[in-house]
Amino acid sequence: MNVEKFSVSIPKDLYDRLEKFMSENQISDRSKIIQIALRDFLDENEKDNRMVLGIINVVYDEKQSEEVLKFQHEYEDFILSVLHVHRGKICVEAIAVKGIKSDLLNLTNKLSSLKGVKKAKLIISTSEE
Repeated sequence: MNVEKFSVSIPKDLYDRLEKFMSENQISDRSKIIQIALRDFLDENEKDNRMVLGIINVVYDEKQSEEVLKFQHEYEDFILSVLHVHRGKICVEAIAVKGIKSDLLNLTNKLSSLKGVKKAKLIISTSEE
């Protein structure tokens, strides 16, 4: 396997957290952790035309539930299932989705831009290749 080396600068507090995590979990390969983090980041952010299954995790103010529901109806062709939980005045949903990865990323970005949405993140579960 070809290997490329590069330097990365991170804030001291993030470095300290990483070192503590590695020590507590008896992990000695910092490079492996960075490789996993980069793969996860690219898997969830790099647009491509693969058919994938995933979960959109969304957190929003319950006052905006009508907007989120309207959004879900508009994009129902992508949505397989929705799990909805209330935590006080906050709604948390896990929206199971299936579609072309780039379309799902665009969908997540649109959901993020709705008023009252505090977080929307696509987690790619698997590719249908």
